[in-house]
Order: sequence, then C-alpha cells, then structure tokens
Amino acid sequence: MFKNTSKQINFIPGLRLPLFDGGRLNANLASTRAASNILIERYNQSVLNAVRDVAINGARLQTLNDERDMQVQRVDATRYTQASAEAALKQGLGSRLQATEARLPVLSEQVSLLMLDTQRIIQSIQLIKSLGGGYQAA
Repeated sequence: MFKNTSKQINFIPGLRLPLFDGGRLNANLASTRAASNILIERYNQSVLNAVRDVAINGARLQTLNDERDMQVQRVDATRYTQASAEAALKQGLGSRLQATEARLPVLSEQVSLLMLDTQRIIQSIQLIKSLGGGYQAA
C-alpha cells in the first residue's frame, strides 16, 4: 500500500505554503481593495453625474416648452391685432400705416418663436446625449 510505484502521484513537492508571506499578502490585499474602492467611487460619481445631467437637461427642455407655449400665445395675440388693423383699413376706419405697423409686432414675435424653437432643438440634442444617445447630422 505504501510502496513507491510509478503509478502513485506525489503532490507534496508541488505544494507551497506561504508561511512567511502573510504580511506581503495582506499588504497586497489592502492595496487591491483600496484600488477597487477608488474605481467603485469613480463609477458611482459617474452615475450621479449622468443622472444630474439628465435631470438638468430635462428641466431646461420643459422650461423651453413652457416658454414656447407662451410665445405662441403672443404670436396669436399680435396676429389678432394685425387682423383688426387690416379689417379697420378695409372698412375705411384705419390707415395703411396702422395696418403696416401692426405687422411689425407679428414679425418680431415670430422671430422670437423661431429662436425658442432653435433653443429647444439644441436642448433636445443635449438631453439625448445625456441619456447616452448620439446625434448625427443628416
């Protein structure tokens, strides 16, 4: 049973016990844990930054949408004023100058609406980017 034959496998020479490496192994473990904690902290900070960016860009887009709704009402109001001035001109109650001057606020409010739409498009792209999507120009 204990004869040394060629069929027996001897594991003892391959076994190595780190009897005197305990301090080095503990130091390596502590260093690895510290590096791991730093990576986890960076990841957590990246996630927090991403969530913050999405919230900020979403809120900005909502604000621009609200501003656009108000701007559309302003355009409608100036169009009503313009239509009133043109109706007065047709009935002979107003002058051509009044009708022409009534067009200027309409144009001004329409330009403001276009500028808001441009800002909304830019903000929508920023929101898409903060959500992790990309944007490619057509």
